[in-house]
Amino acid sequence: MLLKSGFERVRQLTIDVEKVLASFEKELAPVSGQKTEKEECEELRQRMKDGLLKKPTVR
Repeated sequence: MLLKSGFERVRQLTIDVEKVLASFEKELAPVSGQKTEKEECEELRQRMKDGLLKKPTVR
């Protein structure tokens, strides 16, 4: 009985770990998109610095 209980506990822990790992994949996808947004911002800043784009203004 104790051995069976131990196996069930390990099985449940394995399922819990798999759920956590699956949620990480969902959380990491948007984070990888942020890097692209940061690179795009840097590119826009560089274009403004080089005079290729006008700086945005508020009227």
